[in-house]
Amino acid sequence: MLSLHPDLRMRSVKNGDGRTVRFLGREEKRDNRRILYLFMDRPIAADDTTRFEFVYEGEIARENVGLFYVTAGAEWYPTPVERKRSTFDLSFRTPRGYAFVATGDRVGEVPIGDTIMTRWTVTRPTRNVSFAIGPMERYEFGTDRKYPVEIYFSEQLHVNLGPALIANGLTVGRHMERQVGNDLVEALHMFDTEFGPYPYERLRAAEIIAFHGEAFPGFLHMGYPTWVQTDVSGTQKVFRAHEVAHQWWGVEVGYATYRDQWLSEAFAEYSALLYLQAADGTSSMLDLLREYRDDIFSVRKYLFGSGARSGAIALGYRAHSSETEGDYNLVVYKKGAFVLHMLRSMMIDLDTMEETRFFDMLREFYATYRGRDASTHDFQVLAERYLGEDLDWFFDQWVYGSQLPEYKLRSSIEQSENGDYVVRGRIEPRGVDSSFRMVVPLVVELETGARVYRRYLVTDQRYDFEIAGLAARPEKVRLNPFEAVLAKVDQ
Repeated sequence: MLSLHPDLRMRSVKNGDGRTVRFLGREEKRDNRRILYLFMDRPIAADDTTRFEFVYEGEIARENVGLFYVTAGAEWYPTPVERKRSTFDLSFRTPRGYAFVATGDRVGEVPIGDTIMTRWTVTRPTRNVSFAIGPMERYEFGTDRKYPVEIYFSEQLHVNLGPALIANGLTVGRHMERQVGNDLVEALHMFDTEFGPYPYERLRAAEIIAFHGEAFPGFLHMGYPTWVQTDVSGTQKVFRAHEVAHQWWGVEVGYATYRDQWLSEAFAEYSALLYLQAADGTSSMLDLLREYRDDIFSVRKYLFGSGARSGAIALGYRAHSSETEGDYNLVVYKKGAFVLHMLRSMMIDLDTMEETRFFDMLREFYATYRGRDASTHDFQVLAERYLGEDLDWFFDQWVYGSQLPEYKLRSSIEQSENGDYVVRGRIEPRGVDSSFRMVVPLVVELETGARVYRRYLVTDQRYDFEIAGLAARPEKVRLNPFEAVLAKVDQ
């Protein structure tokens, strides 16, 4: 059973002996792809090597305002529905007047009249490959760094787009290739340091006429919004870094099934938030996490008191339905990123703010599963080892479950007879069942500027606490600092 973009039509299939293979095509609108069933004249064993020749036609790229966009993404060639890692040897014949870039190493080029035949090889097994073509210029950044970045971008296209964008209240930034290139270079080298070695000699990125991005080995498709305006809010930094992070999470470390796809998307999203923290500061990262929290809470049941509640992260693409539109991004990307943030928060040494455990865990996960497909269970086993405790409860709640807690904090400050201060308080959980529990941090901010941190295991029952022996007067008591838990807090 094979998958192909629905705009493409299969004309014939032959086996290695040149004999015709019967096939049946069926379009799946939900997944925007065409499923092909091949009818073989003999069974094929799992360890057999079989050669097929496919002849098909259709639009795999469309022209829009002077730039071609590969609409088929990674569905422009027949692939098994359950994608397996493969090597690729690709040849393309393209017009001389257009820039062309593809996944892999460019190992050959032959002029043929007014066209050019190029050959590209992908020697590290991977799931997907693609290409980009258009009237683009090539720019290179980071030539003095470990890994250079190539940008394929048409500034003239954006000049042409200018009047239409201005009419819609948008401005076109100048030299956007520099802004994009800088983020790609910095994110690439940061992740190389934090997660483990980048496996390719360079990174290439091409603009496409679309809103989304897509990552392939050493190659990125990047939608045009990130090339339009100077990034003020940090959202484009996150978008660019997310696509770069897929070189580690998604390309190198894959996912076993659709239920494990958050190991690609959530890991890439949280990596992008780490880049935002490094580039723009912790407050920018936490502001964006709060937006994610509000987005996750402000849907259906939580906003209107009824309707379909968002599903679990483990649903993968099935989290999206006619009743839960947009939930794939909301749950797999944003809530998944929060899962990693919560693990990071649980691993922080609150006395020193040392974070070695969390980043060592990510480095080991990458080193162990690079070139392979990991499962959620694989990651849980590793997280348990680094945290030193069983995490069935954590993954059951946050990855396989859909409950969202709310906490109410009430506290008071008293001075003892010897002059020390005491903080007493109560944490009351809401919106969760009797099995729910979570480690929730609390901070007491003293008038001297010092901070005292505590962690409390809060179940479905109210939790009373006391912090005594404080030498300076507490000015503020806050539950859930640094957005350590995906929760609403009334305090």
